[in-house]
Amino acid sequence: MKLNASGGLEWQTTLGGSGYDRGYSVQQVSDGGFILAGQTASNDGDVNGSHGPPDAWVVKLNEIGAILWQRAYGGSIAESAQAVRETFEGGFIVAGVAKSHDGDVIGHHAGEEPVGAEDMWVLKLSNVGEIEWQRALGGSSSDNAYAVELTGDGGYILAGYTNSHDGDVSGDHGSWDVWVVKLDGAGSIEWQKALGGYGPEIAKSVKTTSDGGYIVAGYSNSNSGDVTGLHGGDDLWVLKLDSVGALIWQKALGGTSEDRANALWAGADGTTLLAGYTRSLNGDVTGNHGSSDAWVVRLDADDAGVDEPTAQLFELYPNPGTDELCIEEPTMNRPWTVRILDASGRDVLNAVQSQKGELLDTRSLKPGLYLVRVVDRHGNMATSRWVKSQMP
Repeated sequence: MKLNASGGLEWQTTLGGSGYDRGYSVQQVSDGGFILAGQTASNDGDVNGSHGPPDAWVVKLNEIGAILWQRAYGGSIAESAQAVRETFEGGFIVAGVAKSHDGDVIGHHAGEEPVGAEDMWVLKLSNVGEIEWQRALGGSSSDNAYAVELTGDGGYILAGYTNSHDGDVSGDHGSWDVWVVKLDGAGSIEWQKALGGYGPEIAKSVKTTSDGGYIVAGYSNSNSGDVTGLHGGDDLWVLKLDSVGALIWQKALGGTSEDRANALWAGADGTTLLAGYTRSLNGDVTGNHGSSDAWVVRLDADDAGVDEPTAQLFELYPNPGTDELCIEEPTMNRPWTVRILDASGRDVLNAVQSQKGELLDTRSLKPGLYLVRVVDRHGNMATSRWVKSQMP
């Protein structure tokens, strides 16, 4: 449906065939038309080219809702497209899930067994829907993408969940972690991060932020690991990550029943708007009408990090460096804890420093880009980037 600014119906169109057909994501694109992503179990009507339904389905509409082209993608088992965005050059990036090991799906991590295992599936399409490349991401269990966004460096950020402990997945906390994956423009993994606790976590939305980081929203049923402040049941869970996937802050919002986020918006001023639903009558929830209500939450920049340590920049030298690193931060109090994270967001070096001018031995680190994080005894945090160069 296309609505005007007052909510009036301008046009509507139904798309599909004799099976079930679903739309999960839509975006208005640069030519004034629309790109739609979803799933089809049809092979008639508006749908052709099915591989054995259900398939991922992408449809390009003009500005009044007429079909310009449609494509079904997948293999012999089941696929779904759950998010789509127009790319900078006029093509499309599609994210979802694949269960097949044939057809358009190449590199599925589960092999032929178990049949029910899913991989996060990403397709780069041309402006007429032709596959330029595809990637099946995950491990031997279930992995799924619900959201994709373009990043300023020409790459892509994906969010969903993982239940795998192998393959492309590392650092998982148990079952059903939020999984965030950064791809470069060619579809190669730059870093991945599994976030959560002992219970299930799922991410439904991700957005880039003005500082080069990411906001992720979904839900959690943990009160351990990366999750603190759970109210009971499922809580809406929102996380702020930096540019290499390190967790900056997180908030569990809701009451003692079920509360989840399905979408978010991130403003340039640090404001975050979350939309989902709630079944709670207490905690952060007021005004519930009974049963399940739509729930909209706004976090101002101050609200988002209210329980977190302050973040600031500090001086690292030499930078670039090789085997030693010195940290200078005049406003923080020693002793402080130093964490160095690599480009995939993994801890690669930890130390405690108590003396001014103390050198950190970095000989064990490979050449590359690192994030250096310092937390002092009062909980103040400072973060800077450091490059280890090759020895001459």
